Amino acid sequence: MIGWLLGTRVGRGLSALVAAVALFAGIVIHQRHDAAKDATLRAANEAMNDERERIENGRAAVRAGRDLDPADRLRSNDGRWE
Repeated sequence: MIGWLLGTRVGRGLSALVAAVALFAGIVIHQRHDAAKDATLRAANEAMNDERERIENGRAAVRAGRDLDPADRLRSNDGRWE
């Protein structure tokens, strides 16, 4: 029955329609996959930038505190933890 249907004009049109729908579905799935992949890469990049910023801020704080004596460091740091 399927062989007969594919031999007719209606069957060929139907198979072309099914092929077009499958192609469209493949394109949509591929675009969603790429969008999800881009979002994942963007999130990973933002996390790396945040980590780099925190590390640099910590290093700057250590450099700034090296010149002070321990008593002055305790006094300046006392109010920051409230």
